[in-house]
Amino acid sequence: AAMLTYPLDVLRAKMAVNRSARAGYREVAQEVFRTKGLTGFFDGLSPTIARILPHSGIRFGVYHASKAGLGWLGGYTTDGSLPVALRLLAGASAGFTAQTVTYPLDVVRRRMQVQKQLYTTLGG
Repeated sequence: AAMLTYPLDVLRAKMAVNRSARAGYREVAQEVFRTKGLTGFFDGLSPTIARILPHSGIRFGVYHASKAGLGWLGGYTTDGSLPVALRLLAGASAGFTAQTVTYPLDVVRRRMQVQKQLYTTLGG
């Protein structure tokens, strides 16, 4: 799914950086294609792909550990007896932890999208 919508993310990032030029998606897409070709629409894709596995693994692990810990603290014996509010808390902590740990890859991705010349060795 990331590969299908990624070109739009690249265009959005380039438009956000260059606010003074009131160019639309079409103008920015033409400029990207003219200067970099089709590969320009995928600048920064490698850190996005590299982020998926650790983000999912951390989120999954923290969610299940949080559910187990909250269940133990609350005296709940089975996973199904854990109240919805505690499951939401476990999910929120899992998402927060995963995003915090993998955020540096988001920074690299965004910089690759708008400053490609600095990150040519990362397979961008």
